Amino acid sequence: MENIQIDLNEAMAISKYLYNENLVPTITNDEGKFRFLGLYSKNREEWVTTDIACMLSAVTSVPLYDTLGKESMEYILD
Repeated sequence: MENIQIDLNEAMAISKYLYNENLVPTITNDEGKFRFLGLYSKNREEWVTTDIACMLSAVTSVPLYDTLGKESMEYILD
């Protein structure tokens, strides 16, 4: 397995961008307030950076994979 280095400044910049552009609006229900971001990508360094950006901005990342199939993808995204 290859070691990767994450640029924390880049993760913070992505976190700010997600918030400033309102790309992860708040969803409110009886259980509280939530923000979600679906990540559809092959495993790569940028995926990890974006996942860390989500953690920094209190956003739940939802990984989406090719192997889920069309019906599962549609269900998750609905």
